[in-house]
Amino acid sequence: MAKIINIFILCGVLFFCVDLGATNFARQTSKEEKNAKEKNKSEKSKEGLALLMEISKEREKQSGILKEQTQNYNKLKNLLYKGIIKQGDSYGLIKTQAGEPSAVISGDFTGEICWMYRPSSKDIFAKDKVYLFFDEKKNLSRWEIYKDNIKQ
Repeated sequence: MAKIINIFILCGVLFFCVDLGATNFARQTSKEEKNAKEKNKSEKSKEGLALLMEISKEREKQSGILKEQTQNYNKLKNLLYKGIIKQGDSYGLIKTQAGEPSAVISGDFTGEICWMYRPSSKDIFAKDKVYLFFDEKKNLSRWEIYKDNIKQ
């Protein structure tokens, strides 16, 4: 009987040791998993911050483009009203004086090239526009100025 009790005690001690070892292993694994999660979270935070910074830079760039677009529109309008830009001027000269157009449209059938200048706007169908039309020789043939979608 004493042998049986000793065996039970021995088994109990073994189970306790095995259980204690498993618990310690589980704790260690849990700590490692927690550290891995923290590291992953930190890396994701860094990636997220880098993405936000990139978006911010892109918005600044877009804002600069929109500002330049409005400046070019105003500059061109003033040059036309003052008579500085006139028929026959080359588009190289006009681009130097007024800056880049908002859009370039080519007339496939007429051979005309049209440049559109407009102020920046949230409205894609902005009402104020200036159209410059160039002939096949890339010289200004005519222009149209629109204010509130009414030709001036």
